[in-house]
Amino acid sequence: MAIFQHPFNGVNLNVISLRRGTLGHPEAVTVWLMQFQGVAYHEIAAHLGVNAFEVGKVLNGQIHGSAKAEAVQLFFRHRENPGLRSQIFDRAALTARSRKADMVAQEKLHLD
Repeated sequence: MAIFQHPFNGVNLNVISLRRGTLGHPEAVTVWLMQFQGVAYHEIAAHLGVNAFEVGKVLNGQIHGSAKAEAVQLFFRHRENPGLRSQIFDRAALTARSRKADMVAQEKLHLD
């Protein structure tokens, strides 16, 4: 299967074939970037080739404590880059779409 790179920092992500026992610092930064982008927890683990427990250790701050701060800097630096903007999952836009979908669904329930 194919391996691709995260658009922010070039860390290798996999579709299936990449396997890691633990996460290094660059991969931990990528965990946070993907979390900011709204990628599901289990999908982050699958793309990085680890189990969800390893992702949890990063997100709970048990390992690579400085990764979140580095990811925040990368996220906002690249968010303003027009070339990468289309590749970035805009969480605010998703939230707005979700709220609108919820409102439409509730209106439909009241109409039926």
